[in-house]
Amino acid sequence: MAESSFIFLSQENVIESGGLDMRKAMADVEEVLVMRHRGECIVPHKVVLRKGTQEEESVSGRINALPGYLGGDRDIAGVKWVASFVDNPVMKLRGDTGRLRRARNSCQDIASWKQPP
Repeated sequence: MAESSFIFLSQENVIESGGLDMRKAMADVEEVLVMRHRGECIVPHKVVLRKGTQEEESVSGRINALPGYLGGDRDIAGVKWVASFVDNPVMKLRGDTGRLRRARNSCQDIASWKQPP
């Protein structure tokens, strides 16, 4: 079985890696939109796991899974997984956590993050 690992990214990590470079971000968005127009990517609707009704999620929280696939010379799939629990900060726990997974021949976590309480 292939080895799997993950890293947690803080806001500082994202900034240090160019996360505030809007020109680069917009170039990436433009590239993916062109790929989508050509039918080279698959971006289905997110899956929302709620505990209770949609109205109750503001109290009970939710988990979102956002899968996607980029074809062309990228040929990569991934999932963004975000869990939000609104009461966590009150209990000194993190409110949101997330994880990105990508897959070519095997799965690998490329980023995980925790929002400060």
